[in-house]
Amino acid sequence: AVRDLRVPVDHLWDKRWRAVPSGGSPEGAELRALGPDGLAQCPNWRSLGRPRAMLLSTPAIWQGAQLLAAPLAGLDEKWHVLLESGAEWINTAPLSH
Repeated sequence: AVRDLRVPVDHLWDKRWRAVPSGGSPEGAELRALGPDGLAQCPNWRSLGRPRAMLLSTPAIWQGAQLLAAPLAGLDEKWHVLLESGAEWINTAPLSH
């Protein structure tokens, strides 16, 4: 459902997620799903204990084809993502592998 969703980093992604940089955001940066290509660039994601399938659909910050940050997959690079609405899914989401 979110695979093709892209928004500028100053917009809500999936009507729920907001990206917050600790500095400025680069021109052309956008929020979109992490996906398999992005997850492959997150070397420590397994140590987080989060299921791969869940991480694939989490918000990531991209600039063109370059992954800048994937905070929920352990690659924060001075970015945070905040869940603005819909937090109830966290309590019902499967967290086992």
